[in-house]
Amino acid sequence: MKKRFKRIFSIILILYTLYSTLYTPAWAAGASFSLSPASGTYKVGTVITATLTLDTAGNQSSGADAILLYEPEKLAAQSIVAGSIYDSYPEKTINSTGGKITISGITTDPSLGFLGKGTFATVKLKVLTSGTTTIRYDFNPGGSQDSNVAKKGSQGEDILSSVSNATYTLSTTGGGGGTNPSPTPPVSGASEFTIITLLGGLTLIVLSAILAKPLAARI
Repeated sequence: MKKRFKRIFSIILILYTLYSTLYTPAWAAGASFSLSPASGTYKVGTVITATLTLDTAGNQSSGADAILLYEPEKLAAQSIVAGSIYDSYPEKTINSTGGKITISGITTDPSLGFLGKGTFATVKLKVLTSGTTTIRYDFNPGGSQDSNVAKKGSQGEDILSSVSNATYTLSTTGGGGGTNPSPTPPVSGASEFTIITLLGGLTLIVLSAILAKPLAARI
């Protein structure tokens, strides 16, 4: 009996180790910035409304800077609307010559902060000419003069680990106000479900086989 339970415990320990290796919880990741829509077709003369979304991935943040770079010969930035995840947005500037949008949001109350996923800001850009263009975050891991997210309670620790840019097709004939495709579900969620289901099923099969063996011997 003791040998059988020792074997069961060993198998569970192995499966747990495998699960821990394959699956990293979302809260262990760094913060991320994304743009929505990530793609679409827009007609010359229409306006693209792009939403900047911040996901802190389980971290408390005290502020963030988002710097967007775009092609001023193809797009003209018109306005910036601050989100509500921070109570103050001290900088909202457009450099129309250099094709640069800078947005800073902070929490002025030390006891407050932002944790979760929400709209950091919304920008509007008018389409000037046809072609393909990309709006991208100015982001260099470890950099201090680019997009960043400050971790609450730290001495300015930057927890931004990834960004997702947007690429648009600009047309003189089609597209109208633009087509905004539905976002692709994150792969991490599907992977999590698959791994949990697989390991759970494997555990049941192994335990059933071990427990059934003594019964078969008695019969």
